[in-house]
Amino acid sequence: MKKTLIILSFIVSSHCDAKDLKTDWQFFSIRNYFMNKPCSSENVRLAIDLAGIQHAEIVFKQAILESGHFRSHIARHNNNLFGMKLARRRTTLAVGVSSGHAVFLFWIDSVLDYKIWQGDKAIVDYYDYLTQRGYNPCKTYSKRLMPRK
Repeated sequence: MKKTLIILSFIVSSHCDAKDLKTDWQFFSIRNYFMNKPCSSENVRLAIDLAGIQHAEIVFKQAILESGHFRSHIARHNNNLFGMKLARRRTTLAVGVSSGHAVFLFWIDSVLDYKIWQGDKAIVDYYDYLTQRGYNPCKTYSKRLMPRK
């Protein structure tokens, strides 16, 4: 247990500047709160909001779409709600790879990892941002995330 906490502290603290200790404790607190809670729509939505993820409504729809309402193989076995691949150039909370996708210890780790992926820079047009970052797997992806009229 002690070893896990030390590793987690290192992983979480390395995602931001050392001067931003508040963010470390926010990540740690959010993780501790949700790590033993079920992966439900309510918990995922609250976690996205608490993590400070930009464009939370769109990101929540992404989680539902990517995870098949939290029932897909990748969501259940990898604790990966967003179908994220293992990050190679940034800090990640992933602990491995399975079925070509990142593996997380808990579903909340995939939400916090998404926040790390998103960063803190203000994003105006999120659909365009997803396309620029290569997150748009098909032409209708953004359309499926848009509010219905």
